[in-house]
Amino acid sequence: MHRALALVLLAACTRSESAPPGTDPKAMTATTHTTRISELSPRRGATRLLLTKDRAVFLGRDHLTVTPLTDKGGSKLSIPIADAHALGMLGDDIVVGINATGKTALVRFAPGSTKGQSQGGILAVPNQGYGRIFATDKASEIFIGGPDAGLDRSRIDPDRIVPIQAVAWKADEQATFTSAGHGRVAFVQRDRIVRIGSDGTREEFKLSAFPIPAHLVAGPSDDTMWITEDKKLGLLELAHGEARVTRTVDLGALAFDLASGGDAAAVITATGNAAKMASELQVIGADGKLRWRAALPPNNPNMFVAASADRVAVQIGDELRAWNAKDGSPVALPAP
Repeated sequence: MHRALALVLLAACTRSESAPPGTDPKAMTATTHTTRISELSPRRGATRLLLTKDRAVFLGRDHLTVTPLTDKGGSKLSIPIADAHALGMLGDDIVVGINATGKTALVRFAPGSTKGQSQGGILAVPNQGYGRIFATDKASEIFIGGPDAGLDRSRIDPDRIVPIQAVAWKADEQATFTSAGHGRVAFVQRDRIVRIGSDGTREEFKLSAFPIPAHLVAGPSDDTMWITEDKKLGLLELAHGEARVTRTVDLGALAFDLASGGDAAAVITATGNAAKMASELQVIGADGKLRWRAALPPNNPNMFVAASADRVAVQIGDELRAWNAKDGSPVALPAP
């Protein structure tokens, strides 16, 4: 669709600026060219930032950064880790999926530890890009999936990890892969939200609104989910095979990234284009009302948002910022 629109604009520009025979044609203006090649798009796919009850966890290219978010202080940890392409939490432990030239493993870090315990197996960890790992309601099972790796429900045995259920999917489906609460996961497939339970049960819910969704995350209650499209945020109720919209919020800007925690959604919104981008953080309650907002640094599309019931955090390049979820007051972070 974008390609077709670009061709129409190019043709229109050519017709309007064509010169009579024997004269020099006008050059296409720089403004028109920049607008077409710098269109701002939402950040989709797996996040690399997670929040626990007292820590922020960010997966960099070759390291894992763990930042305490409590008044008790503590030191930031930077843990070298290579070939990491998926991130998640199992209880209080941080888990990272490794794909080293096709050899996959799960590395598990206990709270405060810089030494992970590695366990090999057949894991749906991508070798490019990033995936997600979610706990089921069974201590010995996980969901794991990512780009070109599919989605697996896997069992953690004492000596290895083995897939016990495989789900084939495409780029749009893995881009919306998320937790659906209570050990379940969900993603958008064509005009439906697919939800898979920890026992492998598959449910589908017809999505009549939001035909081109960008993000999907767990909602404030068991059978609800937050969804975005362009400049809209929606709250869905999943019941009787339908994904019914119960709230729609006009964000006033593009929904760039989305997270949820407690009864609220945290949205990074953006305006402008990829070369000149203005952004802010909006926190919206389940009633559809804005709770608070915070300005973010301009011209940096390398941003991720994460949320919990108590904190909201944004990773901006190598910098982390955090706020109290209730009132938007800043959280003091340890020095780098």
